[in-house]
Amino acid sequence: MKKIALEEHFLIPAFEEYWAPTVVNIGPAVYNRLHAQLADFGSQRIDAMDRAGIERSVLSLAGPGVQREPDTAVARRRAREVTDVLAREILKRPDRYSGIAHLPIQGPVSVKPDRSSYLLNQKAIVDIGAEYLFGKPVGAGSVRITEDDEDKPLVEGKLDASGRFQGALAATADRSQAQYFGPRRAHLLHHAPW
Repeated sequence: MKKIALEEHFLIPAFEEYWAPTVVNIGPAVYNRLHAQLADFGSQRIDAMDRAGIERSVLSLAGPGVQREPDTAVARRRAREVTDVLAREILKRPDRYSGIAHLPIQGPVSVKPDRSSYLLNQKAIVDIGAEYLFGKPVGAGSVRITEDDEDKPLVEGKLDASGRFQGALAATADRSQAQYFGPRRAHLLHHAPW
């Protein structure tokens, strides 16, 4: 019977900063042994597979990875980099390794209002963009803009073929809920695109 090991983790130097906070409570000896095992794509990993009777390992990055990255562009670039490293290692041993691509989850939806703030009863024009991983636009989909995390939509619509939607919101507020900020009354509105 052939064994296939799923989600066998690996680590590359460029991703150690994301991984390091997850191992702060591990002693130096264990840390060094674990790090060496994760970083190895060669004989140490293959020998361990052979001892366990594993014919193929499906490799994936030891987490967390780019999900810790606050910058969407950096997350996308680094996800590509680590996936490319994995692909090169698989090509060296295609009979023993398969892999799971590391995908960024940041920034699939972008929201750009036409102004930074609005007066009451002033119309806000909001451009919404949706992208799949690595920047490919979502060519079909629905958009709902709600207040906070409410279910009731203030604006609804469909994305166009380029993954864009433009909606208009009236900046209205219940004046009894206004808050004091300096000499003027203001009401903070929080909207969420879905």
